[in-house]
Amino acid sequence: MTDQNGRFRLDRVEPGDYYLEVRPPLLAAIGEPKPVEDFRNAVQKTYTSTWHPGMERLELALPVKLVEGAAVEGVQVEVTKKRTASVRGRLLSDLTGEVRLSLTAVQNRVGSRGYMVIARGTRNAGAEFEIDDLSPGAYHLFAEMPGLTGSERRWASMTLEVGEQNQDGVDLQLREGVAITGFQLPTSRAPRMKPSSISVSRAKPRHMTVFPGGGSFARAR
Repeated sequence: MTDQNGRFRLDRVEPGDYYLEVRPPLLAAIGEPKPVEDFRNAVQKTYTSTWHPGMERLELALPVKLVEGAAVEGVQVEVTKKRTASVRGRLLSDLTGEVRLSLTAVQNRVGSRGYMVIARGTRNAGAEFEIDDLSPGAYHLFAEMPGLTGSERRWASMTLEVGEQNQDGVDLQLREGVAITGFQLPTSRAPRMKPSSISVSRAKPRHMTVFPGGGSFARAR
């Protein structure tokens, strides 16, 4: 993490070539929508992720070379404010009740792709929602109605490609969940089996890495 003056120090890094990224805090927020005219005319700016020495995209970045026994000092990354966008839409469902929303940023890294939840919020089915302060990039938006099971469960998800312009009409249609049934097969001939817990998670692309907040220091290939 950088300090209040923007200084940083990384220790115990193995020698090699690395790409250095500065990633300011993500400020996206899910909440009550603004009036339509205010939404259309809103202009927001914030600091966005930047690769050394001051590039917006990884493919334009210059690696930092670390040599054994020699510290690297004075590395500078120039960050500037960029325009961010807002999206708004409505939660559509055949049921009424609370809907929980979560927004995940898709972040390209060296040889992998990172996913990080950056905002959560709660709205009611049928209500409008708005997400502000989104830097240009790809996002996954997921919604579900908590406390429902089986055929009553309602959920929705979509991928958002966000640029510099605000987007209206990003509606989410909550639909029924799909049931999974099955049984476990014991490897031995035990007469009875103790109950086991079952969990399920969405499959992710290979080489997926989850990145915490802050920056990244990825080895160059």
